[in-house]
Amino acid sequence: MGKTTKAVAEDGTEIVYEIDGAGEPLLLIHGVMEDRSVWDALMPLLVEDYQVVRLDLRGHGQSGHGTTCDFAALAGDVAAVSRDLGIDVPHLVGHSLGGVVATLVAGMFGARSVVNVDQPFQDQSLFVEVARLEERLRGEDFVETLLGLKVMLGEGVLSDDQLDMLRRFSEAGKQDVLLALWEPLFQGQLAEMTAMFEAFLPTIRCPYLSLHGRTPAPGYRSWLEGLLANGSFALMTGLGHYPFLADPTGFVQRLRDFHHSQ
Repeated sequence: MGKTTKAVAEDGTEIVYEIDGAGEPLLLIHGVMEDRSVWDALMPLLVEDYQVVRLDLRGHGQSGHGTTCDFAALAGDVAAVSRDLGIDVPHLVGHSLGGVVATLVAGMFGARSVVNVDQPFQDQSLFVEVARLEERLRGEDFVETLLGLKVMLGEGVLSDDQLDMLRRFSEAGKQDVLLALWEPLFQGQLAEMTAMFEAFLPTIRCPYLSLHGRTPAPGYRSWLEGLLANGSFALMTGLGHYPFLADPTGFVQRLRDFHHSQ
């Protein structure tokens, strides 16, 4: 267990984060309706090489709720933690929602590198599936609906203990936060979102790895690498949406290889 402390975002929201190990700073950003404990299994491996910083985004875990919960505010949470630690350009690793946040942080505030874990910016089938679940996510079936989506994305490779963890996350999830973050999907703003990423991704100049446990749609790799000045793409085939849980050792080795190649 590392040192746990708080940073304060620009709007006054308290952001809880935890520090372990020594070495180059590595900030880990969790997925939607999860928290920093999702990275627990990786910690014994990561602290060998990095000063690992895990935060709870606003509306998640132990952090404050905040009056605004959109992607820009979440990026500001990560920037607040970096400022609190005196880190100008950290290595960033973000899973799912965290991959979007890490990408925004790199463009808005700067980063030494980004690893985006299984968050494609073009995934028509997933976006349609989320939109289809809107009514259930807004209702009393919120927990079971969210859990079912997470289990589906896991593609049957997670252990019983890992599935129990996803259930705990879903039960602790704040419905209003999820609905606010997914509102663009519910409104069918897929073309607008794609246009936003097509404009934003070329602003990122640091090394960027898009690392997937699921195979994105045909053409996604060339689309992404065509927008990133220093982008690369890799697959951990058959590991689903949580490759860092399905194969922690293999995942950490991918991180090391990526960082050593810079």
